[in-house]
Amino acid sequence: MSERLKFELLAVDHKSDAPSNNELGLLHALRGLSIIWQSPSIDESNLQINDGDTSLAVTQVEPPTTGIDEPLFGRAYLIGLEGSFNKIESLREPLTAYLKERQQFGPLYVVRDEVSREIACNLYPLLYRIENLLRGYLIKFMTIQLGPGWWKQTAPREVDDKVKMRKKNEKIFGRHVDNFTYLTDFGELGAMVYEQSSGFLTRDDIVAKIKGLPETVDAIRDLKAELQTNYQKFFKESFADQGFKEKWKDFEYLRNKIAHDNLFTVEDLESGKQLFEELRTIIKEADRKTTTLEITRQERETLQETISENSGQLQPITESEFLNQLQSHQTEFERKGGFVGITHFIRNLLGRGFSTFHSHRMVESLNEQGKIEVYQVDNPYSEHMTSAIRISDAKPSDPATEHA
Repeated sequence: MSERLKFELLAVDHKSDAPSNNELGLLHALRGLSIIWQSPSIDESNLQINDGDTSLAVTQVEPPTTGIDEPLFGRAYLIGLEGSFNKIESLREPLTAYLKERQQFGPLYVVRDEVSREIACNLYPLLYRIENLLRGYLIKFMTIQLGPGWWKQTAPREVDDKVKMRKKNEKIFGRHVDNFTYLTDFGELGAMVYEQSSGFLTRDDIVAKIKGLPETVDAIRDLKAELQTNYQKFFKESFADQGFKEKWKDFEYLRNKIAHDNLFTVEDLESGKQLFEELRTIIKEADRKTTTLEITRQERETLQETISENSGQLQPITESEFLNQLQSHQTEFERKGGFVGITHFIRNLLGRGFSTFHSHRMVESLNEQGKIEVYQVDNPYSEHMTSAIRISDAKPSDPATEHA
């Protein structure tokens, strides 16, 4: 940042209200702004103030006239401040404030800000590095822990829809690799991480657990521990407890300023550097802890289902649909000498399109109403009894084979 940079304003005196009514008058007024100068001298022939390696030039802009020879505005000036980054960065705001408040110019426009350009160019590589560090971590972690179908299980539907529309943006590697995560926005990518620690149990889940809970301290402690799987605890401890969401959103604010070519201050640069270091530490530490994470098969299945439910991929089944499905499968299985096992019916027959949690709740409700019957039968594949269901008043057949 040792090169000379320029900050240029277009100051419009729309109604000719500014105290300085010509270039030289404005130049002398700016010379009196002691807050931005150390040892200034005026070069009247070049309409310029010089102060060491810093200079300020004023050029009047003549307004065009309309069809009836009336000017479009009173007066306007281009005011260019030039010097080193460290000097110009701190002078921009007081210069702008003086022109607006004391000289009564309005409107004011930033025509050129090479200081903001330098800050943005220094911030962008940090944003690029941290975004792709998280992207790589997310791909590796999710694929290993949840399997190749992790995107469908974890990506919110609206994000998945957006990514599908962006597929045409990647014409080369998109033909060979699964590039869904490379088509997600910065904010969407962060949300896919911090949403994993928010828990997936629904209110009905918790109510159902509390109903059968003994009123003891130990039981309550166990329930609190059970409300999150090892997977969710990992994301909570590795990301949520480290303030990841807040830091990512702060970094997203800077990312959006870069994307929209906004104006920057040196505080933005320092903030971006600090956020980069903090986020990089969080992601790398989470990656290190991944090797000790153990997710049971039951936790993985529950997680996959609850994520699908919360993302809208699985819907609760209606009573009529449940009874129609049960009647159809019951007729088929009994014709073959079998029965409808609860687990197979809910998980394998209904589970592809309906929430298994709500299907279990439907079994409880219909059984209480007497519309279906839950009963025990010998399991031909095990020495233990297994639970089966049927429409009420249906006669059980001798189970020979469970088609499950």
